[in-house]
Amino acid sequence: MSFFFKSKNKTPQDVVRGVKDALYRIDGPEWKRATEEITRNVQLMKAMLGGDDVAQLAQEIYKVELLQLLVMKLPALEFETRKDVVSIFGMLLRRQIASRHPTVDYLSEKSHTLFAILHGYGNPEIALCCGSILRDCAKYPPLAKGLLESPEFYKFFKYIESDTFDISSDAFSTFKDILTRHKELTPAFLIKDYDKFFDNYNGLLMSPNYVTKRQSLKLLSEILLNRANFQVMTKFIGYSENLKMIMNLLRDPSKNIQIEAYHVFKIFVANPNKTHPVAEILKKNQEKLIVYLSSLSNGRNDDEQFIEEKDYLVNIIRQLP
Repeated sequence: MSFFFKSKNKTPQDVVRGVKDALYRIDGPEWKRATEEITRNVQLMKAMLGGDDVAQLAQEIYKVELLQLLVMKLPALEFETRKDVVSIFGMLLRRQIASRHPTVDYLSEKSHTLFAILHGYGNPEIALCCGSILRDCAKYPPLAKGLLESPEFYKFFKYIESDTFDISSDAFSTFKDILTRHKELTPAFLIKDYDKFFDNYNGLLMSPNYVTKRQSLKLLSEILLNRANFQVMTKFIGYSENLKMIMNLLRDPSKNIQIEAYHVFKIFVANPNKTHPVAEILKKNQEKLIVYLSSLSNGRNDDEQFIEEKDYLVNIIRQLP
């Protein structure tokens, strides 16, 4: 009962200072006491964010750069406290004054904090917590743009190829969010960084991991079929090497991979302005492709749209000059 009475007298400054001081002691001999103090004060902080002291609390958090410190010390925190930290990030990000999101503005200026969260994928203990925080950040265009425009973005390719399924899957989910949530940001990024991005992305398409390969193919077709990415799509389907890669994936042992590859392959075929190298490959493999497409099934025999689409593609291939 005395704890609750005392907590009511704590100011936002007291709470923030209490968390900060204890975080600096958590790796030392007083780690147990420091952990208890952090747990109590983080809970108080979370409660204050829903009350009248939210503005003062937020300012104190920004002033001492507590968000970055919480991320850096996240592995040392107890499981439930880590979850509270994720909630605190979300509550601060959602906080709005008129049309402004102060925490979004703060993190835009303190990009090192954003990248520290991204690097959390490198630690299995905190990877999923950092993934949740990063997806919350990616909801806001300035932060998504900050990630896209930094070389740090390419660390995603390493995390997606993680041997730990949960980390790989979570990293891909965040990666997809950043690329698809704000459709006005992606085209400019992909045009500017086309070569570097697809050099890395093609590695995911050829990944030995079934889930990574399938997810990457599905996302690729989503990116290419988005009208905002018309320039990127035109460039991608103009390269014969990309067509060869997708045709190899059509022969994958997995039917699901074949179908996802087919959804990318049909963009090459349906393009009325094929480059000469692409048209040559299609012509050279004309008979094989007609036989292949005729026998390709998506597992739904009554899918008239799928059948009509295949017939349309077969006719295009058959009429190649």
